[in-house]
Amino acid sequence: MTAAVTITKAYVDTCAGQIHYRSCSGGDALAAPILFFHRAPVCSGSFDRVLKQLSGWRRMVAFDTPGFGQSYTPDAGTPIGSVVDAFVQAIDRLGIDRFHLVAHHSGAHFAGELALRLPGRALSLMLDGAMVTSAEQRANVTPAATPPIIDPQGGFVQAAWKFLLPYYTVFDARCIHNEFVGAMASTFTRAATMDMVRGHDLGAVIAALDCPILASAAEDDVFVTHLDRIVALAPRSVIRRYGAAGIASPDLQTEVFCDLIRENVDQAES
Repeated sequence: MTAAVTITKAYVDTCAGQIHYRSCSGGDALAAPILFFHRAPVCSGSFDRVLKQLSGWRRMVAFDTPGFGQSYTPDAGTPIGSVVDAFVQAIDRLGIDRFHLVAHHSGAHFAGELALRLPGRALSLMLDGAMVTSAEQRANVTPAATPPIIDPQGGFVQAAWKFLLPYYTVFDARCIHNEFVGAMASTFTRAATMDMVRGHDLGAVIAALDCPILASAAEDDVFVTHLDRIVALAPRSVIRRYGAAGIASPDLQTEVFCDLIRENVDQAES
């Protein structure tokens, strides 16, 4: 019988507040760990299937982005650099020196900034479903809508479900349930984080990076066309497209997602 995989949950203190994370240990203790950054509005739990699949390979840490899961909530107007400061402190306090970065959707903005902030320590960067906007698109970003009114009839609940459903081109009951729970849990907190992401110039960060980059997306991901923008900015990037998963690649294309992680890490370490 195969032993059950243990995913440990814990907190790490930073100057901005506590960051919650999941981790798995195993494999070569000297191998550079893998750090994971999830999409909104879910939390690090969206990588559970990936962590279980890769368990025993090397240390892995999946963070809850501030504003989601159990991490602290940044104030409205907080610059992305301040959240990256907190991530740097978290990484240092976990005793992690060099590492590989894996990011999905909005997580790409924080992982990209970390790779730029910590050259030499960030050994590789995998971006899945990353949003790379133009200056015009960022200039037209308006602040996120105010939180919905919590009406006695529960209409805000149905509105959230209807908003999420079109993104699930492949319907998976457990996966969309977790997405919905994440949306409900962050009803009053996600606006601050999403504003900083929507106004962030990820393209400029990608163009400035020296570490190996693998950019990927499911064929039906809303940002699959942005892979062309990434390769134009970083011509040495490895580009990978794969089967249908909508916005939930780590959950619904877990085996492919894990293969891409191994490919990027092996390329960086070879």
